[in-house]
Formats: sequence, C-alpha cells, structure tokens
Amino acid sequence: MNEKIKEIKKRCIKLILLGDKEVGKTSIVNSYLGLEYCEKPLPTLGIDNFIKKYNYIGSSNQRTFTVKIYDSSGDPRFRSIALTSLRICDGIILVYSNDNKESYENIENIWIKTIEEFIDINQKKLILISNKNDSLVENNIINDKEGEELAKKYNMPFFSCSAKMNVNIEEAFNEILKNVCEYCLENEGIKIVQNISLEKKRKKGNYIKQGCFPSPIIAFANMGQAFADAYAEDLEKKKQKKCQIQ
Repeated sequence: MNEKIKEIKKRCIKLILLGDKEVGKTSIVNSYLGLEYCEKPLPTLGIDNFIKKYNYIGSSNQRTFTVKIYDSSGDPRFRSIALTSLRICDGIILVYSNDNKESYENIENIWIKTIEEFIDINQKKLILISNKNDSLVENNIINDKEGEELAKKYNMPFFSCSAKMNVNIEEAFNEILKNVCEYCLENEGIKIVQNISLEKKRKKGNYIKQGCFPSPIIAFANMGQAFADAYAEDLEKKKQKKCQIQ
C-alpha cells in the first residue's frame, strides 16, 4: 500500500505540444524553460522532450511534480510518432500561428479530429495557444476572438501568446499544469484502489496473467506507448551527452 502511494506521489506529469510546423512550438517550450529565443530554430524531427519541476500550491495541498514536455514535429512525416505519445500524456497544448490561417483551421480539421481517433479527448486536459502575437497587426490574420470561440467549442482555455516576447507563455503552462495536478490529486485514492483491486484479482486467478493484455489492440497500444517514451528518453540522453562533450 505504501509503495503504491509513494509511486503516485512521484508521478511524472507529461504534456505534449501539437500543431502545424513553423507555428512556434519549439520557441514556446524554450521560452517557458527560460532559454534564449532563436529567430529560426532547427525543425523538430520526430519528438523532443524536456524536463522541469513544477510546484503546485492548492487550497489544501502542496506538491512538487516532475513535468516532462514533449515538443512534437508538425511535419506530417512524423505525425504518427507524436500521436502515439498522446496515450501517455496528461495534457495537450494545441498551437497555431495567428498569421497562418491554415494552421488555425487545422487545429479542428486535423489535430482535434485525429486526437479523438486515438484517445478519449475528455480524459485529457487541453489548452489552445495562438502564437506570434508579437507580429504586426496587419499580419494577424486570425484575431483572438476566433481563437476564443474555437477554444470554447471544445471547452478548453485560450491564450494569446508570443514566444518571442515571452508573453503569456508561463501563464498558459501554469493553467494546464494546475488543471492536470488537480485532476491527479483528486484521483489519487481511486488509482490506489484500482491498483489494489487489480493485485487481488491476479491472486485469485480472475484476471489475465501478469504481463499480458486483454486484446491485441490494447497490446499494440501499450507497445506504441513504450516506443514513444523510449524514443523520447533516447533523444534526451543524446542531448545530455552532447552537452557534456561540449
């Protein structure tokens, strides 16, 4: 019992950024991490991940969580990798650029539709970010009102941001992290009960053998989760190794 509680307290919160290429997902992550802004960052290949601590302070609870942020590529060639990671993520940050109408339309036409095919969207916390708010007014094809209406349609918070000027970036991350943390804390007891119940069923022989899955679909889904996480971890190790060499 104590081991189960300890495991949940150390749980890592995972967020993923989704959106078309060149909408500024990498710049948003860099801005949140306090890294220097790059006018033309290298395109993300597959998926990158970053780790940061987050201190949650609630009315009756205070907790420090480890947060893993997945920065996914908007290139269609790598979309399957990003979408496979959805199942292991607690929160989804959808991003479009307010000077790119197609990126805005694709939030609903591509990203949300595809998300709904992979997971139950109601089981995840989502926010919508309109990036590049630093652009000239004449370049802003999509106004904030349109973004707010789209966000309201899917019951998610909306943030008009600028990764370049670091406007509303921290506020956006704080919002989704607060929502995810509250959900995790509210459901801790339920998760513990489920774990205990599962162990009892295994002992009684009323459950499929440990290490097996009820169906091939669930098996492939879990394989996809493992692949996505292992791939992201491998990229992180390579980055750390590169930094040590430099």
